[in-house]
Amino acid sequence: MPQLLDELRQEHKSIAKVLGCLDRQMRIFETGGHPDFGIIAAVLDYFEGFPDQYHHPKEDLLLARLSERDQTSAHVVGDLAQAHVELGDNLRTFATAVRAVLLDAELPRDTFVGRARDFIDSQRRHLAMEEASFFPAAERALTADDWSELGASVPRILDSLHGGEDESKYESLRRNILAWDAEDRWPEESDKPPGLSRAPSS
Repeated sequence: MPQLLDELRQEHKSIAKVLGCLDRQMRIFETGGHPDFGIIAAVLDYFEGFPDQYHHPKEDLLLARLSERDQTSAHVVGDLAQAHVELGDNLRTFATAVRAVLLDAELPRDTFVGRARDFIDSQRRHLAMEEASFFPAAERALTADDWSELGASVPRILDSLHGGEDESKYESLRRNILAWDAEDRWPEESDKPPGLSRAPSS
């Protein structure tokens, strides 16, 4: 697999895990519990600081090269740049709702949940589309020289969760991801090794 494509797929895995953290917090909220707004704020910081600024621009460059090689496949993918703009709009709408709650502003519970779900669902649909259509089309159509040129032209920015410049900023988020990953490997509470407990939700 071309290095750039492998990087993009690894970034998708990170994005999906962060969405999973947010989804868990929203399920706590939807069932009347108290979510950890520190985790929710870290999720927002992550999306504002990595996917929006570094991941999506790399995909835009990849689609531009795919358009040169295979216009039919690129047309099936659609207007990726516009899709990224819409994801950014959804992110800012949700961020506004979170910050309103943190400032104790009046915001109906249903409104907050709706904005969170719009954000999570739109991100997941977008990831699924790219994995099913965009990345396979690029892998089929681009040449080794294409991948080499693209790889040399994109910034070598590490995912903030895995060694990026802001790594320490996301330590709490990473701990929650690791705890939940471990929990998912031990589906029966009685089968968990001693000391392993559910990640804090508040």
